[in-house]
Amino acid sequence: MMQQLDCFVTPYWVGELSDINNDNIANLAYKLRLESPEKREVSYYRQSPTGLKWRSYYLTKSEIDSCSDLKNVVSYALENAKKQLLTFNPLPSVTLYVDSVWMNISGRGEYIAPHIHPGHALFSTYYVKASKNCGNLVLINPNDSVYWTFPA
Repeated sequence: MMQQLDCFVTPYWVGELSDINNDNIANLAYKLRLESPEKREVSYYRQSPTGLKWRSYYLTKSEIDSCSDLKNVVSYALENAKKQLLTFNPLPSVTLYVDSVWMNISGRGEYIAPHIHPGHALFSTYYVKASKNCGNLVLINPNDSVYWTFPA
């Protein structure tokens, strides 16, 4: 009998933050939501391809630094990513850094369409606020070969 082995596994990690005041992060998100999109650079605002009216705000370093709780979330993600990277025995020259941070604000019935993050080795997701039975994170296997079909 053949033994099945995992190959090209995409791991994920789950953590918990206890000393974060989500209200502070939510207040920053609502502040950004109130700003007119015309007052921000075009690259900082985008609308859902489905036509739904959620906003994705790319945050500047100064915006992250303006909210100590958000800064702690970003630091937590980066420090834990660095620890996990060691399990892959990377080359000594590999350095992880935060390339971008953004907030998505979605209303009832809205969602973020499936997408990828090209050029990024790792990503992190943190839910600041979600109602019961909301905020389900769906991960799609990035390996295209899982979508191949075999003739019947």
